[in-house]
Amino acid sequence: MNNYALIAKIISIYNEKGYLKVQPNSGFESSLFNEQFVFADLFGAPRKFVVEDVLEIGKFLAVKFKNFNSPDEVAFLRGKDLIIPSQEIKKSGKDVFLLSELKKLVVYRNNMFFGKVKDVLNLKANDVLVVENEKGKEILVPFVEKFIKNIDVENGRMDLIEGKEDLFDDAN
Repeated sequence: MNNYALIAKIISIYNEKGYLKVQPNSGFESSLFNEQFVFADLFGAPRKFVVEDVLEIGKFLAVKFKNFNSPDEVAFLRGKDLIIPSQEIKKSGKDVFLLSELKKLVVYRNNMFFGKVKDVLNLKANDVLVVENEKGKEILVPFVEKFIKNIDVENGRMDLIEGKEDLFDDAN
């Protein structure tokens, strides 16, 4: 599954017509679902589903797959991940990063080593980077422009905003 990018998670059944409530990962907007198909991670293997319709419902999407027309027919998809081949990702005005790309980044603040990205937490407000410093301490960094100065995936580097020494508690 290394050649696939996680784009969303199926949360629940949305209605009686077989729509599913989906939480997209940060950066993946409904335009991504203009694709003709997506894949669901079923039993460790990608299974192709043709996208018939997409509705925006607040921060979530409701997705309807072709030939699935009732809650009973889509119930097995609850909690599953939606993925697409990595090469299919379309950047839409703002940068979109794959989890696998972020986990390779070395993080710097004030041009000094800060840590390495260990994980990314998908929270309601925004994604949060789990950065591990050289002492093994995990530091949580909101993955928003206010805290991130630059991301250079090609060179494996992320720079946090400069100054504000008390912003991140990395002294311990």
